[in-house]
Amino acid sequence: DRGFLSQKLARIFCQVDLGVDLSEISYQGNHASELLPLFTELEFSALIQKMHLAEEQAVPTDAKRQVKTSRLPKDGLDKVEGNVFLYSTPSGLEILVENVGEVWLCENTSKAEALGALMQNEIHLVTYDCKAFYKELAALKIERKNDCAFDVMLGAYVLNPSGSFDLPRLVTQYLNEAFDSTVPGVSYVKSLYEGILPVLEERNQHRLMFDIEMPLAHVLADMELSGF
Repeated sequence: DRGFLSQKLARIFCQVDLGVDLSEISYQGNHASELLPLFTELEFSALIQKMHLAEEQAVPTDAKRQVKTSRLPKDGLDKVEGNVFLYSTPSGLEILVENVGEVWLCENTSKAEALGALMQNEIHLVTYDCKAFYKELAALKIERKNDCAFDVMLGAYVLNPSGSFDLPRLVTQYLNEAFDSTVPGVSYVKSLYEGILPVLEERNQHRLMFDIEMPLAHVLADMELSGF
């Protein structure tokens, strides 16, 4: 009897009325628009690549950021003023001057000359990873009149010190859009600045950002350059 009872208890009953048609709950592909922000937040980078989530979230042509680009002008950098956004890439430098409204693309061969002229101005400089930028300036032997005014990576760190701070993740987290590698990164730097700064002020973290973290980045860069 116990054997028959065990057989009955172990049998899977397949006639339960679920109240739903199985075809309605069958797998129909990834919900990339929901998975990408979640996996980015959890830093599941391998899964994002394996499931091709970033590709599925490719920005439609008509919804892409419209960013005007041009080659770096031969002169005039020493007269630039106001808000200037910089983003270093493996191939060079992207410069966005707010009152010009277009991105200047600078190749590595002319980066030192461009930065040398630009850093002599009294500008409000916003960048991504200012510590790395200070080290790059030192490697190029470029003197500067001012430190960076704002670092979007540091701003994101102050708001939430956990996780990673690569640009695609910040774009997804703070701009709620998929990162498009065909768009100049400096365009995202500008948008992140405009999005993160008000939140810092709203949370009363303005002094932490500007009185501690920004000056500390300069000190850390000098320490690393000295071999610490």
